[in-house]
Amino acid sequence: MKKVSNDEMSNLEYNHEWYRSYDAFDPSKYTADQLEEIRLEVYPQKQSVDAYVDYKRLFEDGEVTIAVHFGWDYHADYHLKHSASVYAYLLQQGFSSPVATFDDYTRTSGPLTKTIKAYGKDVVVKVWLFWGKAGTDTDPDTDDGGRLLEADMRESFRDREIIIFAGHSGNYYAFALANWRKTDEGDLDDHEIPLLQMPNDRYQIVAAIGCDTYSVGEAFFQNPAKSDRKNINVITTLSFSSASTDAPIRTLIDTVSKTDAQGNHNLVRTYKQILDEMDRSSYFFQTMFGVYGIDANPKLHPYGNLEALCTSCTQNTDCGGLGNVCTRISTSEKVCTIACTADDGCPSGYVCRSVANGSTISGTFCVPSSNTCEVAPPVDEGPKVIINEILADPPSDLSGDSNGDGLRSATDDEFVELVNVSNDTVDLSGWTLSDAYSARFTFPAGTALAPGQAVLVFGGGDVATFKSFGNTLVFASKGLGLSNAGDKVTLRDATGRSVNEVEFGPEGGQDRSLVRERDGDPKSPMIAHPGTAPHSAGTKSDGSSF
Repeated sequence: MKKVSNDEMSNLEYNHEWYRSYDAFDPSKYTADQLEEIRLEVYPQKQSVDAYVDYKRLFEDGEVTIAVHFGWDYHADYHLKHSASVYAYLLQQGFSSPVATFDDYTRTSGPLTKTIKAYGKDVVVKVWLFWGKAGTDTDPDTDDGGRLLEADMRESFRDREIIIFAGHSGNYYAFALANWRKTDEGDLDDHEIPLLQMPNDRYQIVAAIGCDTYSVGEAFFQNPAKSDRKNINVITTLSFSSASTDAPIRTLIDTVSKTDAQGNHNLVRTYKQILDEMDRSSYFFQTMFGVYGIDANPKLHPYGNLEALCTSCTQNTDCGGLGNVCTRISTSEKVCTIACTADDGCPSGYVCRSVANGSTISGTFCVPSSNTCEVAPPVDEGPKVIINEILADPPSDLSGDSNGDGLRSATDDEFVELVNVSNDTVDLSGWTLSDAYSARFTFPAGTALAPGQAVLVFGGGDVATFKSFGNTLVFASKGLGLSNAGDKVTLRDATGRSVNEVEFGPEGGQDRSLVRERDGDPKSPMIAHPGTAPHSAGTKSDGSSF
């Protein structure tokens, strides 16, 4: 592509930004010294399975805090119309306002509130509304107003659990809060998201309702507080979104605040159900909402009654409340089951299977893998092969030459070490190693791992040039792509079932491997490699052989 100067990139005039001319880019019109070659690698990514909103974490402290930020709109002042309509909707749904009328509500008025019941206790749902209004301190046409709108949103990311943005966005910017035609203030862009103050121990949901917001998901993962991908879900769009409806906002608020007549929370949704409803919010738009960061979310219904699972029943009420269903699993057995989205959401000995009501699939539920409750479900004996050591950040000196080919490489010397901790030889044919994004290596046919034996998979290089690793099997991938800021390594068998996985955060980027505290122990935590050596590829931590 063409070499782009800093001066050229500074041209950000509205509708005439520097990058717009490149939709007709033709390299033949430039000389060789004006061009640069950029290597592009495309990897297939494994699709995340559906999961539930983590209601338990949202409700555990007795309140849910929600902030809705309306970005300035040039179509029809929708930031004014939708802030008013959402305010009215909240009142209709039983929320109490801190002020008498919408016209009295300001950024400092405090939240609208509603008390619901969840997990047997009261939970207060609090909703703050923020928008720019001419003639006030948040006037979106002014620098001061823009700065205040942005400051309020930064505060929401710091202090609140659900942050919803509805407004204009795009590939090169995230949250446009003020009138960009009149002020350069009031814009919270992608590159600023990694620097936001966000809690590293609190579960948050971010909804970016605007055009082409898909890039903000990765931006949040670059924030140190969210790099482990366990504490944030980010809803984004893949295309244009409709500025003319507030329906997606209502969908998200309903998800945590809808109740039955007794005030019990009763609208439990998976993300697929949420996104499907958001996609239907406008009949003339095909927005295609998606979500980042749900791999760590619950796969079991949040109100599942584990004590009743597999007990005899005649009707759903025998099993408990929402999410618990009386299911016929054989001609002679009707037992209690729990809604789920994947096998790993179910207890040991159970699998997540589709259940029919007549000729229609009514959902997926945890049932015994043996298809009977008359015999106790089999006990999971744990994985036969485990991830024992990971080097995501090879040291910059020659000690980082983990494969022993005489060269230190930031990519080729990454490695994952597996160990067979069972008493059986395990056929690894077709098994895969994945990072958080996609499968990075597939074991070739005929790969057999003996009891107690280890196998190393390096990020690259030529195995023929590697040092000897004794009895350890050695492979080179075409790139493991492990992130120093945090990643997840998953070992899957040939059917795609997860056998073992390890997640790590910034501690994986300290010029040192992560290794089991006790080599070969699947229950042992991963720790920074002990001793003076930065890793022990192919051997135990103390240098002894497997």
